[in-house]
Amino acid sequence: MKKIVRGLLMTICVLMMTGMSGICVGAATVPGNVKGLKKSTGETSVTLSWNKVSGAKGYLIYRVDGTKYTQVKKTSARKVKLTGLVPDRTYQYAVKAYKVYKKKVYYSAGYTMIKVEPRLLKPAVPKNISVGRSGNNAVGISWSKAKNASGYEIFSYDSKKKTYTKLATVNSKTTSWKKSGLADGTTLSLAVRSFRSVKGVTAYSGYSAVKSGTAKALSAAAQEIHGVQYNAVTKRKTTVYNYTTKKQEILPKGTKIITTVKKNGTGNITAYLKKGSTRGDKIRIKRSDVTVTGFDCNTKSDYSKAAKEEYINSLRITSSTNKLIWINYYRCRLYLFKGSAGKWKLVSTYGCGLGKFGSATPRGKFRVKRKFSTGGYFTGGKELLFYGDAELGAAIHHDLGAGVNKNPRPISHGCVRLTYSDLNKVYSQVGVGTTVYIT
Repeated sequence: MKKIVRGLLMTICVLMMTGMSGICVGAATVPGNVKGLKKSTGETSVTLSWNKVSGAKGYLIYRVDGTKYTQVKKTSARKVKLTGLVPDRTYQYAVKAYKVYKKKVYYSAGYTMIKVEPRLLKPAVPKNISVGRSGNNAVGISWSKAKNASGYEIFSYDSKKKTYTKLATVNSKTTSWKKSGLADGTTLSLAVRSFRSVKGVTAYSGYSAVKSGTAKALSAAAQEIHGVQYNAVTKRKTTVYNYTTKKQEILPKGTKIITTVKKNGTGNITAYLKKGSTRGDKIRIKRSDVTVTGFDCNTKSDYSKAAKEEYINSLRITSSTNKLIWINYYRCRLYLFKGSAGKWKLVSTYGCGLGKFGSATPRGKFRVKRKFSTGGYFTGGKELLFYGDAELGAAIHHDLGAGVNKNPRPISHGCVRLTYSDLNKVYSQVGVGTTVYIT
């Protein structure tokens, strides 16, 4: 009797999914429903996992839209990652097991459903806000990089109306901004907030602390300071606009000019007529009408100490030590300062060798990453590594006997060269973390 009952329990007639009727299969042929379905969501993805279904060959995953089931994945694993989701939108998925018996496919009787809601990561509020004078008649703001930020929005703040007005939007790699062209003595109150955008969905942080700064005009001597510029000539007879005379004029082929733009391309650029060894009238010229021939450097003289201090302090550059190195391409000089942001005092000036045309020293803000007392990457001697790792243009090292203190010039493959004596002086005073600013 027990055998008969067991046989009855194990024999169940089911209609096959092929549409054939009247065929009876054993209950063990049909896989059970999926159990233990779990989710782990990201911003644009979800990972689904579930318990093993006995005897199952694999699993089908469907996206459910109302009564519509769309298969999105077929797998033999018990975990699957689905991507391309939009944050803050609700999705529904279903999982069904299947097995193969005598070359026919059998599916679990029901779907196991789950809702998924990927969430956008909230960006952090920017911190370490600093606002103050930033160059000639400008006020700038800087901040620390905020977690989860895709970019930042900068605002002016009206304390009377308690309102914020957006001034600019910058990307996540940018952590400073300035407003130029202000009248001398103009005070701005600034704040910043971060945002995160993914697949058209955007989330914002709260506003940062509001801080104020006042614009101030630089002296004429400080305004004369500039960074790298290039010698160039006109390729052909061309018409330019002269900002000084406020008129158009024709320049013959081969006219010498000075420009801060090296690359070829389209559109107009700002340049200067070359007057002896200095800049003449400011002009607007087609980029395609210009051939750059090399660096324009004036190393026979230097800026005054007062002008250098005024200029560097107007930029509000920070350093994690009490030293700052500023390297200027136009003068081919290395300036060593002591102090802090806005209060830098010039300690010493050294003539140096910089990257020649075609292998320029990288420009921007860096920091001393490592110090080598001997056995440096490039010369085997003392080195201050500030850029990259073992790359050309990465270090301050000795001049290989080139005498760059008396004849500073673009000479290297990208590194900054000092004489043995000058290198020892700089090396002994500068620690790891010191900012290296190259213009």
